[in-house]
Amino acid sequence: MEPADFAGVASLYTEDATAFPPGSGMVKGRAAIGAMWKGMAEQVGDPEVTTLDVKPLGPSAGREIGTFSLKTKGPQQQEVTGKYVVVWEKVEGGWRLAADIWNEGK
Repeated sequence: MEPADFAGVASLYTEDATAFPPGSGMVKGRAAIGAMWKGMAEQVGDPEVTTLDVKPLGPSAGREIGTFSLKTKGPQQQEVTGKYVVVWEKVEGGWRLAADIWNEGK
């Protein structure tokens, strides 16, 4: 996937997924989540994600927790680190993200 492939990023989510970005309201739906990631990519780059644990929640759901780091863009680049939780849902077409929440800190 190309870094600027936001339709590809959005396709990782269920149609009715919800993202919970830090410091702002919930973002609902695949198209809105793709637009959210496009806007974020204009401000940050070099993302790294590390999965720490995955737990099945029955035959059609699972929970993943992990950490991330990225760098802000601009003259005063800063590294941002944090943690995340996602809920995966098995839908037609495979496993997709149904809920995605992250924030800064350890």
